[in-house]
Amino acid sequence: MKNNTIKKLKKIAGEKNAQKLLLYFSGDFLDENLEKVFAIPKEIRNIDFSKEENIQKIKKVFSKFEETEKRKEKKEPQKTAKELLDEVGYILDDKIKTYKDYLKYKKYYKEGEELCKFNDKNRCNNYHIFWIIKKDIDKIKREDFIGKEERQDKYGTSCCSISISKNGKSISQICNRYNHKVSAPDNTFNSNLENIAVGLTEAFNHDYGFSLGDNSIVEFDNFYFLNGKYWHYNREINGKKYGKTTIDGKIYDPDNFLLFDNFIIDLKKKTIKTADGEEDAFTDIFNKKIKNGAKIIISNNDIEDDDNNIIIVKLKNNETNTK
Repeated sequence: MKNNTIKKLKKIAGEKNAQKLLLYFSGDFLDENLEKVFAIPKEIRNIDFSKEENIQKIKKVFSKFEETEKRKEKKEPQKTAKELLDEVGYILDDKIKTYKDYLKYKKYYKEGEELCKFNDKNRCNNYHIFWIIKKDIDKIKREDFIGKEERQDKYGTSCCSISISKNGKSISQICNRYNHKVSAPDNTFNSNLENIAVGLTEAFNHDYGFSLGDNSIVEFDNFYFLNGKYWHYNREINGKKYGKTTIDGKIYDPDNFLLFDNFIIDLKKKTIKTADGEEDAFTDIFNKKIKNGAKIIISNNDIEDDDNNIIIVKLKNNETNTK
């Protein structure tokens, strides 16, 4: 084991954690695998490896990771979720991130049969949302099914929303086009991707980093598992998990962005917005002041200043724009 490998590990994990981990794993192994398991390797500092339970957890994590890698090597290249759905006549939309994205599918629902979820502005914050629509949806007419509606008929399944839990472990609902005109409309296909296309569960796990059907994900305090890796967070607002430089699995370069509360400051453009894109009175005032030439001061300490042309952002202990 080279000295520079150990130095690198100590820089990433911290002195005490590095010493503890080296009792169980080689430096070369850790150097190769930490970045495969943790989205931001330095976040491993937030796990206390002086606790035996955390040592056992990290052993299990690395063991599961190696098993997964071996399975991938043995398998032939699999089809993507979009390819599998295309084969059964569906178009998959995996870009639904905001309430506005969600609402664009309301047009496919008959008046009075719209999903109740269309009224939930936090839906995309609380779940991973996908939508599948039949390629020939414009030819599937509601009037052809009046009086003979069935949850799994051609109309009901021609437009479905898929809600997956934020931790990526389970499917919450698959809702069809009839809404409550039929029984259990939010359990279409029995909320099982395999009933839509064989292999779709594995494809979703592969394409989007979920662990559907796997209830054995190892959990660490203040970490969540997403896109096949662990992410640290220090606060949760409206269903979104915030780390020092991350929001729900997206990394923001600390040289260009500052995260605080549920706001994102673009340090280059000198603008601010909410993480969910919703309008906010604070962001409007902030952006107007900046446009009028106000300066931003970012500090971890209290600063008193009566100048109305200065915006002071005081950070909490769990917020920083430093690497």
